[in-house]
Amino acid sequence: MPTPAPEKTTCGKRAKILLRNRSNSSLGKIRQAGFFYLECAPPKSEFRRHDCFSIVFLIGGRGVYNDESGVSRRLRPGDLFFTFPDLAHMYGPTGNDSWNEIFVLFDGPVFDLWMQEGILSPEKAFFQLHPIAYWERKIREAIEWSRYPSQRKSLTQACRLQQLLADILSTESLELAQQKSEEDWAHFTARILEEQKSVQVSWEELAARVGVSYETFRKRFSKHVGVSPGRYHMKCLMEHACQLLLSGHGNREVSEILGFCDEFHFSRRFKQVVGCPPRDFRNHREHIPARRTKQLQRGCRASA
Repeated sequence: MPTPAPEKTTCGKRAKILLRNRSNSSLGKIRQAGFFYLECAPPKSEFRRHDCFSIVFLIGGRGVYNDESGVSRRLRPGDLFFTFPDLAHMYGPTGNDSWNEIFVLFDGPVFDLWMQEGILSPEKAFFQLHPIAYWERKIREAIEWSRYPSQRKSLTQACRLQQLLADILSTESLELAQQKSEEDWAHFTARILEEQKSVQVSWEELAARVGVSYETFRKRFSKHVGVSPGRYHMKCLMEHACQLLLSGHGNREVSEILGFCDEFHFSRRFKQVVGCPPRDFRNHREHIPARRTKQLQRGCRASA
């Protein structure tokens, strides 16, 4: 996956290379970086080895990771993992799932030293990073600043990459803080809920992601946020619905995007949260001042 051809499209397979570096560096460098997308394509089943390090950040879709040391992990959006030189591994979508990643291949003596010191280690290779858009932007900033870096810029590139890796690895301290502080835990969980753009949410799976049972998840979230996870999620979902309606989408289209069973169900829930039917909300946008429209949008946040 990290070695596709630029802008190639075959059988639901698309890749975009953002950086390909052929310069030599005595310290370290990014070899290649970009995006890779699979839509309903069969996963690769053979193990493969690389002679460099890589990070893979799953932006969308689902899949699995396996390697020759016996590690097996299910992957979901927000998961970032490292691969290591000469460690045979395989990863990709399962069944009919899609797969959308951003990847970075890198090598050099400085990263070999990181591994010797245990900073980079197969035992600490998986991270859950949220919000997804924030971390995608950080990765892009690290790799897009110079598409074709010269020899003079290799040092800067290696330092930028090290800073990115340090930021990723330091997220472990956030996980420890979540265990010590319920308020931090609730804030972290709220951010995950805000990224759920469908009415269909697996609450048991979401609770497992933050390390608790669903009953503990519901009680702890309600205590610190003031509303149940379900109501908070519905408020966020209706805020997204407001944005879709104001951008010109019809009721039926919005209901399908958000995963409602039908248009009537979506309209009923929208009115409960926002205070008016979707049609009235859209008409307000066309006939009333912008200040009043913003007040209606804030109803998504104000309604509990």
